[in-house]
Amino acid sequence: MNLDKEIIQSLGKHVLSFDKSVTAEALALIVKHSINSTDAILLQVAMDVAQHLRGGGDDLALVSSDQRLLRAAQAEGIITFNPESQDQAALGLLVGP
Repeated sequence: MNLDKEIIQSLGKHVLSFDKSVTAEALALIVKHSINSTDAILLQVAMDVAQHLRGGGDDLALVSSDQRLLRAAQAEGIITFNPESQDQAALGLLVGP
């Protein structure tokens, strides 16, 4: 994957923000999954976005090489991809043609 071309320069990207309610919800994830605060907020936002996308028939895949974050995301029902241990074929199965 060409990160610059496919992600950074993509016209289809979205910038996400969060408010105090997301931060409050993320606090529980810190304890539940033994993850740091940044990962907890990222996971909470991912969960919220995934829920929204699923309502329209789409889904979200979280890309990370952080094992704790990946385990927490999987436990919360989020699709994950680890670029350090999964190959292009695995990514293709997640995102389709």
